[in-house]
Amino acid sequence: MVCFGSLLKTLMTSTQSGVQQQDVCSELIMAVGGDNIIGEHTKITRLRDSEANVPDDAINGAKNVVFEDVVGRLNGDLLSKFISEDRIPVIVLALKDILSRDSVGISTHIGKYKKSELLSMVDVDAAEFLACFLIYTCAEVANRNGKDGKTDFITKDYVDAFESQRNSIHIVTAPVIRTQQLQSTLNRDDFDQIFIESEGAGQLNNPNYSQVRLFYLDIENSEFSYDCLDDFLIDNIGYYVLSRTEMQNLRDRHKEHSACLRAIRAMNQHGTPGEKGTGNDLGEVMVYAFLEDVLGAPKIFTKAEIVAGTPGSRTDGVHLLKLNDGGSDKYQLVLAASDITGNIKNAVDSVIQRLDDIVGVSGNERKMVDRAVLSSSFDADTTTYLKNILISSRASSGRPDISFGIFIGYSLGIDPSQYDNDTYRTKAMEKMKQDVEDIAPYISTQLANAAIVSNSNIANHSFYFYFMPFDDADNDKDEIMQNLLSGGVGNGTI
Repeated sequence: MVCFGSLLKTLMTSTQSGVQQQDVCSELIMAVGGDNIIGEHTKITRLRDSEANVPDDAINGAKNVVFEDVVGRLNGDLLSKFISEDRIPVIVLALKDILSRDSVGISTHIGKYKKSELLSMVDVDAAEFLACFLIYTCAEVANRNGKDGKTDFITKDYVDAFESQRNSIHIVTAPVIRTQQLQSTLNRDDFDQIFIESEGAGQLNNPNYSQVRLFYLDIENSEFSYDCLDDFLIDNIGYYVLSRTEMQNLRDRHKEHSACLRAIRAMNQHGTPGEKGTGNDLGEVMVYAFLEDVLGAPKIFTKAEIVAGTPGSRTDGVHLLKLNDGGSDKYQLVLAASDITGNIKNAVDSVIQRLDDIVGVSGNERKMVDRAVLSSSFDADTTTYLKNILISSRASSGRPDISFGIFIGYSLGIDPSQYDNDTYRTKAMEKMKQDVEDIAPYISTQLANAAIVSNSNIANHSFYFYFMPFDDADNDKDEIMQNLLSGGVGNGTI
């Protein structure tokens, strides 16, 4: 039974010497905005045994709390002060088992992630994992549902039994993605329903925090369904093409509804549908969307804006990522690149060659951003915010590191004529999981080779790789953009 009591019981099997139940329980409650309950021993025991519900202030706090703030508190207080570091893997495995036993649906969001995603995690950020359980059990579960012995199986012996499986997961300490003054521009409604994350994830052989993740569109009749993608592009193309200032001007004049048409008109002036380097390539649009939504890095410029009036950049966009690492905030300037090619390894090779070229002129990319900021390409508040972060004379914690955000599309490569629809869907899921796990070591090898061949420091960066399969990547990408730039004439519903 997933509830606050089961979480507390599991954690109490693995505390540091001298830590008391009240320490752990009170820290959990305060992490979601509840009051300190140190000394309220009867209440704490009743919470542990699921004889009482979580206090109202913690319930209300959990419903409104910023996820990253909970992660930061658990990382800085609970895990460092109260829990034995060596016991973290078995805690995670025990909580996975408890979750798997619970009747809650596999697609239910347990905090930030779906139940299926938590159960399939191999590379686990313990603070994130615990934050998911904590927020969900406080905000969504009546703790008293776990009474009458439903959590009695959670003992030290139960948790100890997972010791033999500790190598089945890898505990990582990922920097916390922070919200920032620079807001996302993307219309994020339904993003998670349109772009579904596959099971499995890749791990780069890289000392810097990186991601290798794969997302896919819904599968209907043994094909990826592009209808929702068409709609998503229509809804967001204005935010991709038009600058923040241009969009605000439209809002001020109550003409935001015309953003899509204005954007399509501008793109048709820049080049033909699907023409790479003009802002009209599907990969150039998708990398903007994934960096804003999945990574949480708002745009400074997209490829379309670079083509329209910010010359001198070889990237597919520039984004700003705010992290909290070791208790201190820092920033990364995320340079975007993309490729959509039938063969996944060919697409990786193409992107890495491009990244290696960008590394050689990364100073120029910084200068391009600095010029735009200094020339007031943004509103006054945003300009001041960016100057304080990016301009060397003002940056209090040093200039942001350069990192890379990459979108790669490829052909899934399964012949639908060989399977019925259900079998095809199963085969597709299996292959996507295998693809994302297999491509990570290939990326690591290619990055290492590029560093040797060009004598560059390309490997000394964070990389955020996002993959998405297509039925026929080379043809589909152009058809999708032709549909978009013809004004949305196609199968989507506008």
